[in-house]
Amino acid sequence: MEQKYAYDHEKAYHFINMALVGEGQSLWEADDANADDVEDIFAIPRSYFDEIFEGAWEDSAQRVYDDLHGHIREHYELVSPLRLGKDVIPDFDDPADELEDGSVTDIQSVWSLMQAYSKRINESIVNNVRYAFSQVLMGYVLRAKDDSHGVVVLRGTMNMQEWLNNLNYRLVPFDFLNADYGEIHNGFRDIYKGLRGQIREQVEAFDTDTPLYFVGHSLGAAVAQLAALDVVIRQPERGAEVQVYGFAPPRVGNNAYVTAYDERIVTSYRVINVCDVVPFLPSERVDAFMDLDLRKYADTKGARHYVHQVGNPVDNHVYSYHVATLRKVPTEQDFGTLG
Repeated sequence: MEQKYAYDHEKAYHFINMALVGEGQSLWEADDANADDVEDIFAIPRSYFDEIFEGAWEDSAQRVYDDLHGHIREHYELVSPLRLGKDVIPDFDDPADELEDGSVTDIQSVWSLMQAYSKRINESIVNNVRYAFSQVLMGYVLRAKDDSHGVVVLRGTMNMQEWLNNLNYRLVPFDFLNADYGEIHNGFRDIYKGLRGQIREQVEAFDTDTPLYFVGHSLGAAVAQLAALDVVIRQPERGAEVQVYGFAPPRVGNNAYVTAYDERIVTSYRVINVCDVVPFLPSERVDAFMDLDLRKYADTKGARHYVHQVGNPVDNHVYSYHVATLRKVPTEQDFGTLG
């Protein structure tokens, strides 16, 4: 499908590095959660860049580190870290709003109001249990120092709980209040739900005509899609300036979700190494192998494929995307090859 803005190779290189730095941040916090500056992306110790690439790609680790303290530090300022489970927004509207507008006038409306309160209370209990012990760093919001754009960056999977979320690929409504936006991966929805309040709050700090980039690697790419769509549904005036750059993105939802996403997000790119298995999951073949009902996931627009067989699944999924963007692959022909 047609994109409003062309794929930007230079930004793509810095974007994937921002996402990988986020993965290093989470490693740092796991080791030293009490560090005074653990939320500052520019303070992350150099050693954690080696851990991103498992110590095997020193040149890449150094390039990411240099990019952070070169281009990224020169051109961006940190607005806010994003923590899972902080300021969670309930799916259901506050029933008190109905009392204010005078719509409760008979027994039926009173009953409906009571049901709404029950849903709100139940969801609050579930949220408190789900997110009480999981306020880990998932990403951050950056502002260009020249005020030309903002960036919401979300990292990939880094702990066991997130892996379990990835495996929870039952399809559920994108929004409990409106099924028109299709169904999405339950685990991804849970992660996004724990970030939604902060992302909405931070987005409000940008003018509606300011370009906003939603960027992510792996799990972060999936959540970036959900965040972008949620923002545009609630503020359609931002739609023209929202852009999504997803690296190694898994599939997020069904055909109805894809239709809703592709119609509203006018610029969206999915950078995919065809030797990386993650962008092709969830797959119906897994359900068929396990003799389960097929969950039919679909691909959103903007796929840009390339081929890079590094030799192991981890490097195909991580190192490869740094190298691809460094070498300006994928090409304009939407397909490239790295040796």
